[in-house]
Amino acid sequence: LLKYHLHDISFHVDESCKPYILSMCFSADIIACFVKKYSYQIICSIRGHLLRNYISDYGAPIGAAIAVVHLLLTAYFDKRIVMDATMLKQIFFTNKEGNYIIPNLVNQHNFLGSTINQLDAKSDVINIIFIGSLTPRKCPLLIVELAKSLRAYNVDFQITVLGIGRLKSRLEFLIRKHSFD
Repeated sequence: LLKYHLHDISFHVDESCKPYILSMCFSADIIACFVKKYSYQIICSIRGHLLRNYISDYGAPIGAAIAVVHLLLTAYFDKRIVMDATMLKQIFFTNKEGNYIIPNLVNQHNFLGSTINQLDAKSDVINIIFIGSLTPRKCPLLIVELAKSLRAYNVDFQITVLGIGRLKSRLEFLIRKHSFD
């Protein structure tokens, strides 16, 4: 919950330097609605199938309601970015000219294999950072599969995980099981 009331915040924005706002989650989308008049454009990034994700996180009635509110909220923004055509279908009711698909590189087939083949095993350490909730929807256990593949190719790497969630203990167990530090 917000620890302050939005009406207590005062803004003065010079009309010649209004910012773009890139909103990437529901709470940021809500706040963006309150500050829209102070921005040049609001761009919303939808990085998942909202109905399925919210139902997974909160259960059917509450998750479905949150998804509907979130999807309706996106119509208020100037532009919407999604990762694929199926995500685009969920915002069908918005202005079509403001909708854009920017593919997620991680979703591309054979990305990991082709990238590993391009690496020089004698190069510097590869640093990988996972930032996200440790829940089934975010697939954090794939980090262990990534680490196993990198090890098999003798790539020197470091993986940092920033997040909490119900898969934390399982992830820690798999890291120990496969002798990753």
